[in-house]
Amino acid sequence: MLYFWYKELQKYPKDHKDFWRTKLIAHTLLVATCYFVILTLLNIFYFANYDIALFDAIGLCITLSIYSWFKKTDKVDLAAWAITLIIFSLIMMFVISAGGRAHTLFWATLIPPLAFFLVGRSWGSTLSGIAFCICAYLTYKQQQLIITIGPGSLFNVIEVSIAHILIFRFYEKTRFSAYQHLSTRNIEIQYLAETDKLTGLSSVN
Repeated sequence: MLYFWYKELQKYPKDHKDFWRTKLIAHTLLVATCYFVILTLLNIFYFANYDIALFDAIGLCITLSIYSWFKKTDKVDLAAWAITLIIFSLIMMFVISAGGRAHTLFWATLIPPLAFFLVGRSWGSTLSGIAFCICAYLTYKQQQLIITIGPGSLFNVIEVSIAHILIFRFYEKTRFSAYQHLSTRNIEIQYLAETDKLTGLSSVN
């Protein structure tokens, strides 16, 4: 499945500005697809919540549509914006519809890492700020409520925690790969600077 998912995507060299963004877009779409399938099934067969199941099924269709379009067009900027806005909208709609209860606010923590990486610092800050203002308002409204922690809360915490691990594992891979690439380039530059082009001998005394 992984081979099929990635095989037709644009292959950029590692020093290209869109190399890691393309990979993150593909990873995000794959993770979102898996999540929407699992959540749809959970809401149908475990929680019998057909409204939320329909919501997740719509998210699944949108995710697969973006993936199909991205494979055909390779428009990285548009795909990055499409994914960011879809994820932002779906998460906030879910959080608001649940009134912030059952630990659904935890889902909003997925917005900053994806938004910052995909659409940059300025828009990442703006979208994250909007999301957290909505979460703060929902939390304020819950001040007088007695919060019960049930299976829904547990599933929300587990699902978001796994998503965070996957996102930051990807970030660490990009950081390590970029450092390794830079280190190799520095060694090559140093070798060229210290080697005589005609003789191939070291020019350092």
